[in-house]
Amino acid sequence: MYKSRVICVRVPLILLVIAGALASSVTLMAGAPEGSLAPQAGAPTVVSYQGRVLAAGAPFEGNGRFKFAILNVAGDTTYWSNDGTSVGGAPPTSAVTLPVSNGLFDVLLGDTTLGGMTQALGPSVFSETDRYLRVWFSSNGASYTQLVPDTRISAVPYALQAQSAASAPWSGLTGTPPYTAGDGLTLSGMQFSADFAGNGSATTVSRSDHVHAYRYVRVVAKGGGGYTSIQAAVDSILGASADAPYLVWVAPGTYDESVTLKPYVHLQGAGQDVTIIRTADPTKVALRLSSNGTVRDLMVVHEGTGAENVAVDAPAHTITTISRVTASSLGAGQENTAIHLLGTGTLVTLQAVKASARNGTTRNTGLGVEGPAGAIVYEGSFSGQGGTNADGIRVYDSGSGRGVLAAQGAAASAGGATGTSAALRNQSSTVGLRGGAFTATGTAAGTLAVGIFNSTSAAILDIEGVTVTASGAASSNTGLANVSGTATVRGGYFAGGNGAAAYGMLHNEGTLTVQGATILAMFGASNHGIEALGAGSVVKVDNCQIAGVPAVQLAAGDCYLGLTQLAGGASHTGGTFHCFGTHDANFAPYVCPP
Repeated sequence: MYKSRVICVRVPLILLVIAGALASSVTLMAGAPEGSLAPQAGAPTVVSYQGRVLAAGAPFEGNGRFKFAILNVAGDTTYWSNDGTSVGGAPPTSAVTLPVSNGLFDVLLGDTTLGGMTQALGPSVFSETDRYLRVWFSSNGASYTQLVPDTRISAVPYALQAQSAASAPWSGLTGTPPYTAGDGLTLSGMQFSADFAGNGSATTVSRSDHVHAYRYVRVVAKGGGGYTSIQAAVDSILGASADAPYLVWVAPGTYDESVTLKPYVHLQGAGQDVTIIRTADPTKVALRLSSNGTVRDLMVVHEGTGAENVAVDAPAHTITTISRVTASSLGAGQENTAIHLLGTGTLVTLQAVKASARNGTTRNTGLGVEGPAGAIVYEGSFSGQGGTNADGIRVYDSGSGRGVLAAQGAAASAGGATGTSAALRNQSSTVGLRGGAFTATGTAAGTLAVGIFNSTSAAILDIEGVTVTASGAASSNTGLANVSGTATVRGGYFAGGNGAAAYGMLHNEGTLTVQGATILAMFGASNHGIEALGAGSVVKVDNCQIAGVPAVQLAAGDCYLGLTQLAGGASHTGGTFHCFGTHDANFAPYVCPP
């Protein structure tokens, strides 16, 4: 696969070249044979090289002039160049003119059908391991700039050198080992065979009980790959299974299409910033997941303007993993969602995923988990910005069942909504958080900013060691709002600031249990560390630090405070306090009001 890296060059055009390292995408096309290589021998005499050129910060467009040479690590010995004239690492005389579209170019090194490329690649070029590719670039053919540093050539092109031994006879070779068959193998003359029956014991080779690598690979590239379309590569796959999984590997480039995966098909790009799936079709998602596969190392973008625009979705009965993926929904439609999980039997694991949505007029959601689907999140970031409502993460029951979210170390943010900006919104679902940061930032036109919003009586929230903040909305800013339902908090930091009202925690109905947390409200017209409102509600606080004016405001229900610092005291217009070991900001004993 390609190994992406960035090369910065000081030239008048201010070039930025992102070049794919020479790797396993050796193009399988006929080249002029050299030496003892036979056309049918299997190793090609060309190697695919791809890159991206930016001019003055924008993708270069037009015909670029390139010169190529393969050198030693010191750069003072030339083993190959496009026209054979390079000596001692100097640039060749002739250049290869290549079309550059949207900044992307590709070339088959050694393809003598190209103008300026008169030298094929032979096995002698790769007789040693220290081989580097040097490239010179010109936008006008008048002056050339050497790109630095040189690109080290990885293993696969050395197959050209290895191919020269393909016809070597066994006679005359020395040091050959005395082969014997081990457990599960049979040796007959010069042929080994394996019996794929059995149960995976030490004396058998089992098809079902051993971990298998990908059985087949499809390569997608703008040039030099087996396919130029990701969907075409997926559609070509028939019969993928647990015993025969496929990998679709996608080279750098922007692929304007919608992609629907199949079970047991894995999709991998060359990096989150260089392999991009993009669509503006409001009737389709950009990438639809399927079970028993993985998606990693790429970017997915939806720019549609429809009623609902989704970059990545997982329909019912999808069990899969996505890793190191950036998903964005950016079009000026109504509801934009970067990642949407939905349906019975759907469980998706997200690892180091970045998801963001903005520009939708009604709602923008980074990650939406629609019950009864579930999500397991490890780290990553999730953002919703603008519209009437903005949610970094939204877990909800739309009538078919509870959504489920378990997250560790995730970061979620929301802001800019005219209604409610909620970093995490839990509606009639179950959410568990361990660590992470949840930040809501409202605007002067926004009504509410809420770090974590737990609503409806069926909502269950269990969180530990999280940092939650809300600020900037005109009406109120709340760290944790438990409107109804059950919320259990262990440790962490909760703060609300600015606006007409600021709350560290706001509790309305149900039960709120807090242990070992820091809770504060500040900079608002009114600042309540914890406010409890609902009749019949219960608040239990143990070993916490609470600051506000007052630290705790009780309007109804029962509030239990144990071994807790109240910097700002406690007040109530209704309900009952039950206090033990409370103290003020100076650690003097504090007696709660009767």
